[in-house]
Amino acid sequence: MQFNYTRGCSSINYLRVLLVLLFVGVSQNGFAQLTPTIGYTAAQLVNKLVGPGVTTSSPVLTCASAASGEFGVVSSNLGIDCGVVLTTGKVLTGGG
Repeated sequence: MQFNYTRGCSSINYLRVLLVLLFVGVSQNGFAQLTPTIGYTAAQLVNKLVGPGVTTSSPVLTCASAASGEFGVVSSNLGIDCGVVLTTGKVLTGGG
């Protein structure tokens, strides 16, 4: 009986290369310098999310006033320039 070890090794090497490529692709670092702002009503935050042409009715925001707001991007490689922040901590300190 003969065993073909070469085939098994090449499969293992292929799997190792695939795993290395996966980890390299997943571990790309992002950076962003954000400017957070608080003090928006539920309606204002909803309008920032839905955009023009969408009608909303009676939005409710049930969190502390410091736990919601928006952010603007000063410098980023993430591909976004602004957004809404909802957190269990404080928007200005980034906790939560």
